[in-house]
Amino acid sequence: MGESVPTTTHMLDRFEKRHSAFRHELRPADRAVFDELVNAARERSNVLNRYPDLDYERVVSLAMIIHLGIQVARQGELLDKLERELQEARSAPA
Repeated sequence: MGESVPTTTHMLDRFEKRHSAFRHELRPADRAVFDELVNAARERSNVLNRYPDLDYERVVSLAMIIHLGIQVARQGELLDKLERELQEARSAPA
């Protein structure tokens, strides 16, 4: 019989356990960000389950990077919107 495939929950639990000392040493604000990223990886459990052959560290890290990329894109969109509004306000007749 073949090896059992680890579940997403199992992968993330292993990740958290492996990095618990690192997490403990973080400042509270940094710890909150770390926890947010782990939770973001949990939210992407569907994609994590699709690639059980990959090293679980890599899969969890990729999910975290995706979350950060989404946040950066949203901030960029917000900045673009604010820049347009500022330009419109500067162009408006007084």
